[in-house]
Amino acid sequence: MEQGIVSFKEPVTIVGGAYVSKEVIQRSHSLSSKFIGVDGGGNTLLDGGYLPELILGDMDSFDPKAGNIPKALPIHQIPDQESTDFEKCLRAVHAPIYVGLGFIGERLDHSLAALSVLARYREKKCILIGEDDVVFLVPPHFQLDTEVGTRVSLFPLGDTRLASNGLVWPTHELNFSPLGQIGTSNKSTGPIELRPESSKMLCFLPVDYAGAVLAALERTVAWPPVSAD
Repeated sequence: MEQGIVSFKEPVTIVGGAYVSKEVIQRSHSLSSKFIGVDGGGNTLLDGGYLPELILGDMDSFDPKAGNIPKALPIHQIPDQESTDFEKCLRAVHAPIYVGLGFIGERLDHSLAALSVLARYREKKCILIGEDDVVFLVPPHFQLDTEVGTRVSLFPLGDTRLASNGLVWPTHELNFSPLGQIGTSNKSTGPIELRPESSKMLCFLPVDYAGAVLAALERTVAWPPVSAD
């Protein structure tokens, strides 16, 4: 049922059930005017005065009795308990790029699950926005203009290597591993260029770069689906 419920030709913002401040929603609204409510994220949007295109998920945290739900609002229940609501949304909603809110920052286990989904659905261009960070899976070739001294944190989800330019501490000779060398709290010397050897590297930047990261990802070539390996 969740395969291809709806398609968009422009970026969409998907809002999960974790706490999302008004400031974060407003920031995202400047990046994408299309909202998808994911389970309890549907209530978050409606309570904030935003009308989502649809609401989907397993509905274990969505309140269907809330008084501000339009009768014509499409609601799709996906009872699959083997996947997260974030994953369900990426399968069900087709878009050129996704902005995810309410998936990182509140519960660590939910945050880790969302980061895992970024890697497993590597062909989907997606950024996750929190109160302080924007995080994304680094594509095969990523370039971004940054101010000198900008925090650039790299975290490997598996053993991998990363060629880079524009970082204070070079990475090209490092063997990254979640159980060994990681790359948190690096800094930029200006524009950065990242070229990972595999789809196992996450990048965290200050949230003020969310719009610039989204634009940069739109210009890049994504990884092929995992099934294509």
